[in-house]
Amino acid sequence: MRTAVTAFFLGAIALPATAQSTLTFASDAVRAVATDPRIAAVLAFGGKAAEAILVQDVAGFAASQAPELVVNSPANRALTGAQTVGAFKAGLIHYGSSERVIEYAAARPNGEVLLMGAEHITPLGATRNAGKAETYRVTEVWRPDGDRWLLSLRQATIVEVK
Repeated sequence: MRTAVTAFFLGAIALPATAQSTLTFASDAVRAVATDPRIAAVLAFGGKAAEAILVQDVAGFAASQAPELVVNSPANRALTGAQTVGAFKAGLIHYGSSERVIEYAAARPNGEVLLMGAEHITPLGATRNAGKAETYRVTEVWRPDGDRWLLSLRQATIVEVK
């Protein structure tokens, strides 16, 4: 049973009327695991990153990334964090909507948090497949950094374009 929660994490940033970011849990068991304070914090920080993409907030997008970030991108290329920010600035990471479906979440023994699932996005602008709907399979590793969480590793593979 999937249940959705609309996410509004960047209270100071107003989303365009058409932009929407949602977080969905694939099951009640995943929803229960997500009550772990570390996982809940990561979901909040991930929501901020998703919202930054929707409003094209470069600083907000970059702030979610660890210095060592490596992304296996939907373009089938490995990118460093700096390259990811460059792609964002070039308009290659720009969505009109984003739904994150969490299928697995776990706090790891080393203090990191692992998230796995899917993303359903609507690319805009200069992005490949602009105006269509894309579905990604996603794996993310987040690590603590003081009172915040940073994205350290991300894999996102396009599995469907409509």
